[in-house]
Amino acid sequence: MEWKDYADYRQEDFLTDDYFSEWVLRPNKENNAFWEEWQQLYPTRQPIITEARKILLSLEYTREEMPVESYDRIWSVIAEEMETTTPVRKRRWPMALAAAMATGIVAVAALWLFRSKTIPPVYTSQFGENRTLILPDSSKVILGPHSTLRLGSFKEIREVWLEGEAYFNVQHTAVTAVPFIVHAGSLDIEVLGTTFNVQNYTGNTQVVLSSGKIALRRQKERLIMKPGDLVEYKEKEEKYIRREVQPERYASWVKGTLVFEDASLETVAAQVYHQFGIRLVFRDSSLAKEKFSATLTTADQAVVLAAIKEAFSLELTPGADSTYIFTRK
Repeated sequence: MEWKDYADYRQEDFLTDDYFSEWVLRPNKENNAFWEEWQQLYPTRQPIITEARKILLSLEYTREEMPVESYDRIWSVIAEEMETTTPVRKRRWPMALAAAMATGIVAVAALWLFRSKTIPPVYTSQFGENRTLILPDSSKVILGPHSTLRLGSFKEIREVWLEGEAYFNVQHTAVTAVPFIVHAGSLDIEVLGTTFNVQNYTGNTQVVLSSGKIALRRQKERLIMKPGDLVEYKEKEEKYIRREVQPERYASWVKGTLVFEDASLETVAAQVYHQFGIRLVFRDSSLAKEKFSATLTTADQAVVLAAIKEAFSLELTPGADSTYIFTRK
């Protein structure tokens, strides 16, 4: 894939491009890296990219064949758009079609008409961005920075797949037999009516329960959590670590703060990376084990860097590729 392939793309071109659709609906490390770098090279094209993303994410796909009435509705929308963009006069459909394509309407219609398989929505967030999502069952999710949430069909079962961090407020359903399941790494988190925080960044999955009831499942293992429990599952060791905590501390990012209590600088660095997309490097390896306590804003990375620098009387030097190097004086 080459950047020049997309340099002259219009909105409708992006909407019908398979690689662009894959990035929007099925993001991964490879296509994320490509499109992030492409946008840096072509910043003037970003508004077109943004609008095309919105359109793709808003489309509803279905397995069933589209009924005839749906075709009529699409053409009605096109005709309506034409009335607002051109003088009122008798026109032939080929001319209307050509003009509609210029606005991207036909591209959207084509996607709607010819996507035969279900493509559930995928939501992503950038570094430093929180997104508030309302799911089809009215459950609320606050998606943390540098995270991805993929939805299932929500027909026979309510389920989502999380990479990164999210805070869930799950609604009770009229049919209590329908569970809500969060897939995070190799863990399945089953809930009924609950608020909880899930972090799944580095191969370890951490779940903190604020209220309600959660069952963690992995293969044949099942662990019941109560409010105030923190459970961390370590993938490599295949074991659970459980302790009691103050849940609000672990969901503090929802309100725009990072709370560290006796956390190693190594742990702080990992959290800072996921929040801001910057990497902290400690020249003295023993420094990474130092303990740090502070409540800091997520609005300004400079405040976080300054707090670490002052707490340990360190020298701070900017490096390449969003890296910041700390050394002892």
